[in-house]
Amino acid sequence: MCKFVRLILGTLALQFFVCCGSVNKEPVELIAVENFIKSPTKSSFQLNPDGTRYGYLMQDSGHQRIFSVDLTSNQSKCLTYFLDSDVDDYLWVDGETLLYQQTSAEDSCDKIYRLRFGQSESTCLTNKNNVNFRFVHSAPGGSNKLLIAVSGAGERVWEPHWLEWPTGRTERIAENSDDINDWLLDHGGQGIIAVSEDGTDTHILYRATPESPFSTILTYNNVQDYFRPVCFTPDNKNVYAYSNIGRDKIALVEYDLSSKREIRILFEDPDYDLFGDDEVDYVGYTPKAKRLAYAFYTSWRRTYHFFDNHYRDVVSRLERRFDNHVICLVSANQAEDKHIVRISSDRLYGIYYLYDEARGDIRLLDNVFPWLNEESMAAKQPITFTSRDGYRVHGYLTLPKGTRPERLPLVVVPHGGPRWRDCWEMGRFTEVQLFANRGYAVLKVNFRGSSGYGKRFLKAGFKQNGLSVQNDITDGIQYLIDRKIADKDRIAIVGGSYGGYAVLAGLAFTPDLYACGVDLFGISNFFTFLDNLPPWVNKEPLYQTIGHPEHDKDLLIRTSPLFHVDNIKAPLLISQGGNDPIVNKAESEQMVAALRERKMDVQYIYKENEGHGYFRDEQNWRELWEAMDAFLAKHIGRSGH
Repeated sequence: MCKFVRLILGTLALQFFVCCGSVNKEPVELIAVENFIKSPTKSSFQLNPDGTRYGYLMQDSGHQRIFSVDLTSNQSKCLTYFLDSDVDDYLWVDGETLLYQQTSAEDSCDKIYRLRFGQSESTCLTNKNNVNFRFVHSAPGGSNKLLIAVSGAGERVWEPHWLEWPTGRTERIAENSDDINDWLLDHGGQGIIAVSEDGTDTHILYRATPESPFSTILTYNNVQDYFRPVCFTPDNKNVYAYSNIGRDKIALVEYDLSSKREIRILFEDPDYDLFGDDEVDYVGYTPKAKRLAYAFYTSWRRTYHFFDNHYRDVVSRLERRFDNHVICLVSANQAEDKHIVRISSDRLYGIYYLYDEARGDIRLLDNVFPWLNEESMAAKQPITFTSRDGYRVHGYLTLPKGTRPERLPLVVVPHGGPRWRDCWEMGRFTEVQLFANRGYAVLKVNFRGSSGYGKRFLKAGFKQNGLSVQNDITDGIQYLIDRKIADKDRIAIVGGSYGGYAVLAGLAFTPDLYACGVDLFGISNFFTFLDNLPPWVNKEPLYQTIGHPEHDKDLLIRTSPLFHVDNIKAPLLISQGGNDPIVNKAESEQMVAALRERKMDVQYIYKENEGHGYFRDEQNWRELWEAMDAFLAKHIGRSGH
């Protein structure tokens, strides 16, 4: 489809969205804040290899435990009721046995345990003091060996080991002496690829057999280029990988390990990277058919490209059953004829089903976020607009239900990263739906520097924080003001981490645009931010994307909101965790101090026991969101309530 046609369709979609919103004038009931912050009831759904039962993780008596459900009797059973701490991860290794990962109370290190179905106690397979053991989840099919990573307590260097799960015997596969941070085994468990990072260079290393030495097959600049091996070809001679080397978009390619070159493109999307969100984008490989099954990636929403007709048929049947929802294949049995499926949408976090191909039936397993009814949530519409310097910028607009979409109070929510992107699905963090439920229009902008839209768009954001990047956010707001959707006098900006920086930058550099702002653990001063980063953070890429404190001193002064605090006029709410290793508490405290010195309106919520990201403690989280809810209501006012 040509770009002109896509532009016309996008414009018509927005007009339809706005018109439809204006028809609905039913009153909307306010949903309690606590319903937006509860944790999902269950997680980590997995079928066992023979497809007779599935497992999941759930909180029980204060700890996260493993439960199993028999698919014949539908009886659920807690398998780890005897544990006094959380299970971090688990996997089935045969129909009756699973392994799980748990932090040991003795030395606070991660251990791996074996539990056979029907037994009342588990066996620690990695019972070594002050050593961490973690799953890598890669091993030859049908093998009694599992690939794990091993590291001494307090160390950041991980080495790959085989774990024979019937006996607990471990064997080191390779020594990590090159800052290797990722490993990939071939289908036979012989060849191995290692990924090593050195400043702005990433090295891809390969060893064909345990006896042969590693050799470098590729080195690339990791600031602008990308190469990620995902799995070996069926004959183990080559590797499938995500790559944008030599092109704008990240595509799925086949790379020849002998000639050390890309030999073909398997699939690429003309408009989107195939790997734009590392939490959900992935490649499916079918061990049964020994070939690629599909690429699951993010366009304006999650979508598939199929290499295997069987999986094409499976997803097609499910899409007919769950129209206008994203279908995610979560887990399959060894025969690949039973599947645990998760459906989601812009208004639904996730419902899990079991799809049995032989029986042709779909069984409901659980709605893991039942507190938010899909029908009560607001629809999220993809939009595009042209920035002041000619870039096509993508975003999402959510309009509140039951309110005419005219001159609404607007909350703009810039994402973190900035090498990240917003997506259509609701996701775990539901602030967009909270704001929409309060009667606000909500704008999410994938500004330049966001991932998912190609190398050119990514690089356009380098050293443009507070400048062209911030202009993209401003231009998105103006796009809605011009269409009389947003009220120019009632605009708030709310964001966390880099999004928190965008809040401070917005209030400092465009002070007349915003009525208020909410900065969640955001950066206020690039000098102190870079200086306080922990030693394990590689600063070299940040120097190229943010700026160097010596070589780019003037730029960092120009783009750090703290040095422009006199420009800020709008009231601010700032939150910060005391244990944040990425954005040190000094970032918030120096901004709060500077504002209070100038008698500015600033509310500060500080929690010593919180780290980076949204508060983990539910009480802390509720306190913050209730304060944010009241803050926005005071300064931009709700509509439709």
